[in-house]
Amino acid sequence: MARTRPDVAADVKRAAIVEIATRRFSEAGYEDTSMTSLAREAGVSVNTLYWYFENKDALLVAAAEQLRTRRPPGEVTESMSFVDRLVAASNSFDDVGRIVTAVHARMGISPTVGAWHAQYHLHAERILMKQASRHLESAGLPGLGEGALLRLARLWVYALDGIITHGLPQRDRRALCVEMVAQLELAAREGGAPQV
Repeated sequence: MARTRPDVAADVKRAAIVEIATRRFSEAGYEDTSMTSLAREAGVSVNTLYWYFENKDALLVAAAEQLRTRRPPGEVTESMSFVDRLVAASNSFDDVGRIVTAVHARMGISPTVGAWHAQYHLHAERILMKQASRHLESAGLPGLGEGALLRLARLWVYALDGIITHGLPQRDRRALCVEMVAQLELAAREGGAPQV
């Protein structure tokens, strides 16, 4: 029988569970990771897992959120080009592609995962819009309106999702990111992103 570990602070225990789940979901996949095996590895009871997480989908969301907020491997600096930032963003999820795949598989089934995924996309779009505006300004190109930036950012989020889930080689990632920035620059020169 697993210990309840009352000597460990709740936030520390929760963080340890999320860390273990992140690793296990990345290595074995979401479907092949049971709550029982996670509890065993965390040294807690299954009831303790359900105390912190309503269900396995809530734990998947906690793992995905931890990945969203972590610093990408390698140094991302202000002096990096927009292309390099896009490549770095795609590279930061290389070791956890199975979690990204699980989120996409579960988002239509689980309201918890679906809601998190929608918020993730909105957050990613806002970041990309800011980065795109900075790029245009530093390149001396005219800015784009919010609608045009949003359309491009939304397209880029889906492109980055594809890069991550399909494990594109570095050469292809870079080529796709170069094309994304070329679209941005073309839209700025021509007065806006194409209407859909």
